[in-house]
Amino acid sequence: MKSGSNIERRGKSGIFYFRRAVPGDLQTRGAPRDLRLSLRTNIRAEAIAAARQLSVLVDRFFRNLHERTMTMDADTKLNPELLCAFKREMLEHQLEALDQARDGEGAISPEQAKANALLAELSARFFQHDLAVNDNTIVNCFLAQEIERQNLRVAPGTPDWNMLARHGKQVMEQVCLADARRYRGDYNDTAAYRAIGLPGPSEIQVISAVRVSAQAKRPLLEVYAECKEHKIRKSEWKHSTVMSKDVSIRLFREAVGDLRFDLITADHAAEFDRALGELPAMVGKSVYAGLTVPEAIQYLKLLRTKIERDRDEGRITVDEANRLLAEARCQPMAPHTRNKHINALASVVTWARTVMKWGIEDHFAAFRLDRPGRRKQPKKRIALTRERLFDILQSPRFSGRKTASARGQTIAGDIVVKDGLYWAPLLESHNGCRLDEAAKLRTFDVVKLFGMWCLKLNFDGDRLGRGETEAGSGKTETSKRIIPMHRVLIQLGLPEQARGQDELYDKNGTKDQERWLFPELTVSKHHKTRSAHLTKRWATYLTTSGLYRKWEDGHALRHSFNDALIRAGVPEAVIRELMGHSQQISITTDTYFTASTLLQLKHELDKLDYGLPLETRDGAWQIARPAPNK
Repeated sequence: MKSGSNIERRGKSGIFYFRRAVPGDLQTRGAPRDLRLSLRTNIRAEAIAAARQLSVLVDRFFRNLHERTMTMDADTKLNPELLCAFKREMLEHQLEALDQARDGEGAISPEQAKANALLAELSARFFQHDLAVNDNTIVNCFLAQEIERQNLRVAPGTPDWNMLARHGKQVMEQVCLADARRYRGDYNDTAAYRAIGLPGPSEIQVISAVRVSAQAKRPLLEVYAECKEHKIRKSEWKHSTVMSKDVSIRLFREAVGDLRFDLITADHAAEFDRALGELPAMVGKSVYAGLTVPEAIQYLKLLRTKIERDRDEGRITVDEANRLLAEARCQPMAPHTRNKHINALASVVTWARTVMKWGIEDHFAAFRLDRPGRRKQPKKRIALTRERLFDILQSPRFSGRKTASARGQTIAGDIVVKDGLYWAPLLESHNGCRLDEAAKLRTFDVVKLFGMWCLKLNFDGDRLGRGETEAGSGKTETSKRIIPMHRVLIQLGLPEQARGQDELYDKNGTKDQERWLFPELTVSKHHKTRSAHLTKRWATYLTTSGLYRKWEDGHALRHSFNDALIRAGVPEAVIRELMGHSQQISITTDTYFTASTLLQLKHELDKLDYGLPLETRDGAWQIARPAPNK
């Protein structure tokens, strides 16, 4: 390099290049060791003149950096796939615009073509200069339009914007050079692609004939919102399903990022699967409430490390350490829960492929475990023993409490409040109803058919079946059923309570859709169900009364109902009818089984007898209080 001129030549008759060393303090901030720009001439005098002009600009740029009036590009989280897609789409869009302009200008003279080529090369020099001095003035007008066209979410002045600006200047430089080559007659689009590090169209192997829709080139969150709206409109997703999917999408965004939907790769799916394997089982709950995915993973590691360190240093015994490590907050996410989150992302891809007909590949399929391949989970909820069932159903909440308020429900007395919290456990233990089904009962769902009191579960609309309400959303299709009412519930007065509540509704002119059997059970704002408050109140009562045991929650009463019928010799197919389970377990029950009549169901249900003691008080049947010595 000739001293004082900042120029160098490659070869004896090659093109001159401008070269300038970057100050060391700027190199520590991420700048390159030197700047190199082609002067696009092999004449020394022209190269020296151009280099002197560039030296003035470079000196001004370095001075501005030292005075902190300009900033270097900061780190960015844009992934390489998105950057490549951004450059490719920007290049193709600008080249297409050039083609349209060429078609519109018609035939031109050789002199005009030469002049246009020189103007295009000069434009390329401007972008080269801006790339060298980190100036985004010219490219920003192109960048804003391109970011909007590609549906990207990048704010001006952010590190991501600066990164896209740097790549945008590279693209615009090659667009100008391609324009110059076009006027010279040696146009080749492959050269423009290679100059920005991308393979040309002719070098890309066509994998699928399906073209990715422009609508798929949006952030995952936007595509998921459209998918969710479609599923809800088609009644394919209930509120509980939407809540679960929302959590899965949030975990993916925190673990991997809000990627553009069409740029999600198998590596991203693998990264999400690894993050799920390290997440705690109680993510989003308890001590992990409000923590992001990386924070929750780190907290779980610290928690387990502390327990193991205390064990090794003798502050706690080995048995205590094992007990602490076995707690739910110290456990990683179970395989079936990981599978649920993987399935949530896969369901969005499936919707995009089948409904929207987008050419998207399902990269989550490789990490999804089918039912035969899942690790069998240990049975946690158990059927209650007869003694344990009596402890609960003969507690003050059912046999009589001191006051009608919630504070007195754990103290024995003479007051019996027959509300939803009273009847729901009895409906579970004696009729096999789910808590959700009990909470959604309406007054006209307690009906007398063929001389038998029956329960209509999960039926839509009013008493004539017109319209739809929350009461019609059962867990499965077989959940919609009519079953006889157990004699214990009849004896305790459930039909009379339904009739009395219905008369009150008649007096007030209440619509059928709002005639709830247990009106005190309101809809949860978060879960959007009537059973959410019921489940919470039931857990609170068990805890405050000292009756709580792990895995013996409200649903355990339904297990007790199933276990009691099996021990009474009731056929399994009939048990499935009573509990609302599917019959698809074998060809015998699926193909050849005929549904039982109400009389047959009542005959089998009458075999259920826990021996729960009842007594009359004030002219009404009540559950007997436990023996004094108990």
